Amino acid sequence: MGIFLTQTGLRGLRGVTGRLRHWLASSLRRQLVAALVAGLAVASAVFLAILVKLYHDHLADERSAAAGQVRQLLRTALENAMLKRDIDGLREIVDQLGRQSEIAGVMILAPSGEVRFASEHENLGRRYDLAGGELCHGCALPEGHLDPVGAFTRREDGRQVLRSVVAVANREPCQTCHGPIATHPVNGILVVDYAAGELRRSALLSAITMGAAGMVVVGIAMLALWLTLERLLLRPLGYLGAASQGLAQGDYRSRAAISGHNELARLGSSFDSMAERIAHQIDDLAAREHYLQALINAVPDGIRVINRDYRVERVNRAFLEQQGLAADAVLGQPCHTSSHRCDTPCAPTMVTCPLHELGNGRNSLVCRHRHVRSDGHELFVEISAAILEVDDNGEPLSVVESIRNLSQDVALGHEQKLSELGMLAAGIAHEIRNPLSSIRIGLQALQGGSPSVDASSYLDLMQEEIDKCIEVTDRLLKLSVPTRGHDALVDLAVLVPDVMTLLASDAEQRGIAVDIDLPLSLRVIGSDSDLRMLVLNLAQNAFHAMVDGGRLKVTGKCDAGTVLIAMEDTGCGISPEHLERIFQPFWSRRADRGGTAGTGLGLSICREIVKAHGGRIEVESRLGEGTTFTVHIPWADGP
Repeated sequence: MGIFLTQTGLRGLRGVTGRLRHWLASSLRRQLVAALVAGLAVASAVFLAILVKLYHDHLADERSAAAGQVRQLLRTALENAMLKRDIDGLREIVDQLGRQSEIAGVMILAPSGEVRFASEHENLGRRYDLAGGELCHGCALPEGHLDPVGAFTRREDGRQVLRSVVAVANREPCQTCHGPIATHPVNGILVVDYAAGELRRSALLSAITMGAAGMVVVGIAMLALWLTLERLLLRPLGYLGAASQGLAQGDYRSRAAISGHNELARLGSSFDSMAERIAHQIDDLAAREHYLQALINAVPDGIRVINRDYRVERVNRAFLEQQGLAADAVLGQPCHTSSHRCDTPCAPTMVTCPLHELGNGRNSLVCRHRHVRSDGHELFVEISAAILEVDDNGEPLSVVESIRNLSQDVALGHEQKLSELGMLAAGIAHEIRNPLSSIRIGLQALQGGSPSVDASSYLDLMQEEIDKCIEVTDRLLKLSVPTRGHDALVDLAVLVPDVMTLLASDAEQRGIAVDIDLPLSLRVIGSDSDLRMLVLNLAQNAFHAMVDGGRLKVTGKCDAGTVLIAMEDTGCGISPEHLERIFQPFWSRRADRGGTAGTGLGLSICREIVKAHGGRIEVESRLGEGTTFTVHIPWADGP
């Protein structure tokens, strides 16, 4: 149990120590204070120890000097007592000295080391080895040694004393009893023990007083050092730290604003300049970000950028409107969540995924997807995707998708078709108006009843004009007849001019001259209405390419069992990179300035009609010069 408590206490102590170290490490000011306090404590302790030792030795020397004077007086008294052979007086002197408060004991030893007189009578007769230093450490008295010695020592009773040992020299009057000076230089040894407790207390008190004074001086010096460090180092560093923290938290207006001309002031000035540049760059980036977002928001198609982790990095307003979502529900979320309403990436075997398909030399693609809106409704879209960024290995880091809402294109196509029908109706009305005007004139002449009027001629004229109106309506009806299979014999030499008459008014308004050069018997097996729609779409496509007027030449021939119908215009032409896409559904690049976008369905319908008749359609174009569409259909009269 005790061991457990001890281990618990040690863990608690280590925890407190760790927290204290962390508390100190988190602030330079605390570290400096701790270092200064520790330095002050160590310096004071060392200073105090040295001071106590030096002062102790100094007091010992002074006491030894004072003891020397006492010894000299005592020795004189002893010599006088010895000369007078006053043994009792000598004993009395020793006893009186031993009773002094500052003296712990007095002894007079014979040169042999035997105690002859002692203030403490129990020491009488005791023998000391003088040469071996038995009296005290450093008190060795070789034979004939006369110089006084002394040192601090501890007596048998445990008291610490300053023992003074001095040899009483033999003098000429003493030779009678002690022998010649040459052989007996010492008459005796005087040992005086001074009480060291008071001496030590005095030395310690003085040392503490001086040490305290020294600590005050050192404290004042360290306080001055601290104030200097605070003003010149810590405060500027605090300003730098606060400014750095402000920058880290997004406050790009934070500045250190350190005054002065020293190194820290120059560092603060450099930091403020750097912060100013960062603020300008951040503002510039924000402006560029706003401009970029405004730019992609201006694109009518949906735009989104997807990284390699299927996360959406950027979207425009059109995409959010397509999906019926807010930006927060799309940005940073998986792309398949916002477009397909699924929690896992789309299976590449079932859906054309741009992230999966792009790369390995393929930089762009066009595909169709079925998106699901937030309200659950399906949205059919065409996606044009391209690589935006690649890594060092050429693998895509992110792709950009342009998402076109095909349902909107169908609506626009319906509007365009109504517009085209309107223009066609205007041309038909023009074709019918003239015969009707002639019929009206004939009727008015017949109603006048003039004898000179030839009624039969007017009736014949009206009959001819009525036949013209019937022909126009027949052409229109044939164009709208639904497909009944490819079982009719159709003469294109008759059908093409018949359809072109419906566009005569449109050609006249656009300033387009139409030349038709077709030989007889260009017969094919197929749908009359489909073939009429084929000719109508190709002709209208040519009209749209000739913005400022031009010439449309329609030619035909039979070659190796195939009927060839070529429509050559003098329009703007088609660029080579677009030639591969003109037959794709919903792809359109109309050149006319009518303000209505094309549906991109006309040429795709033409290709399907030709394929349904077992033929093919070809295109040749010269940018800025014109385009020629050539239709190949099997010849009904061929081999």
